[in-house]
Amino acid sequence: MACNIAFVGCGVISKHHLDAIAALDRGVVTVTAVIEPNAERLAACADAVEKALGARPAEFASLAVAAAADPDKAIFDSVDVMVPSLGPLHETIGVEALKLGYHVHMEKPVSNSVASAERLVAAQAEGLVLMVAENSQYWREVVEAQRLIAEGAIGEVLTARAKFWESGHPKLNDWAAQGSYDKGSYICEGTEGFVFDGGLHWLRPLRMLMGEVTHVVSTSGPSIPHMSGPGQTQALLKFASGKSAIFESILAPGAISDQPFFQVQGTAGEIVIDGFEGGARMYTVTVHASRFSSAVSAVAPALTLLFWFPGRRHGVH
Repeated sequence: MACNIAFVGCGVISKHHLDAIAALDRGVVTVTAVIEPNAERLAACADAVEKALGARPAEFASLAVAAAADPDKAIFDSVDVMVPSLGPLHETIGVEALKLGYHVHMEKPVSNSVASAERLVAAQAEGLVLMVAENSQYWREVVEAQRLIAEGAIGEVLTARAKFWESGHPKLNDWAAQGSYDKGSYICEGTEGFVFDGGLHWLRPLRMLMGEVTHVVSTSGPSIPHMSGPGQTQALLKFASGKSAIFESILAPGAISDQPFFQVQGTAGEIVIDGFEGGARMYTVTVHASRFSSAVSAVAPALTLLFWFPGRRHGVH
């Protein structure tokens, strides 16, 4: 079924959403409206939509104005909320959209507090979709790792390590080059900072692989001098199973090495999910076939690489 969607918020992330929509079969999702109070960003986003999809969207300064101009939802029936995660803004816009009868796709994080997120969820009426853009739960590596763990491929899971890492240097990071970490940006000015904005991409897979978190002990601090919120954190997570995992994150001011995103250790082996270039490996002392294997090769005595697949992740934010 075709979906006519309105972009609500035309900041940096809207370009990536537009690229994804343009990659779909034409007509599956169509951006028919753009909503943004900043006139310059509004016009630029409308230009980009027209160039990518072949038709110029309607332009509005606010969701209220757009809804008043389109009472029958002839222009759009869904919204893609991409406003900054500042204060209760996600909740405010999301609740407004749901009460107006629109399906809501919302950029992560859901909101800046559990209570705020719960109020947003409570506003969802029957028949309306409310979905958060948490893409890491769909990474092929994560889905395959979850399946293999459930099948007992690495035995009983003992512990895991997750690391969210990036360089904040504009020569090494497209987000930095686009101004995401500059003074005035919401990631820079918001008290939640880099860790809150992107760290959930690692926490969601940890929950998929390890279960629900019950206790957290952590420390955090700055890594970029002009950033208000934390740029690095170290956390110890305890799960309902009684097992534990380590979560780390850092926005490095300069260069940083390529590191795995996840390592999950079991009694019979280990699964490693690599970084931005994509790919995953499973190490075990028992050689057996895997229908998902695209390569099988010995990497050390009594150690076998069971699966690997490339899958570069562009813009995990």
